Amino acid sequence: MNAARLLFIAAGLMLLAAGLFAFAGWWLYAALLLAGTLGCGAAAWNFRNQKKEEEKS
Repeated sequence: MNAARLLFIAAGLMLLAAGLFAFAGWWLYAALLLAGTLGCGAAAWNFRNQKKEEEKS
């Protein structure tokens, strides 16, 4: 598995956990997990785009 795919999987699992925490009423933990999810997603998109740009060069 490549790094971008692992980051997308991690972001999906963190999003699922944030939903569970929000359902349980633990809003602070849900918000922190959502921030981490956005970070993982941004890193995955950046890694994926960087790899495509290297192939073009």
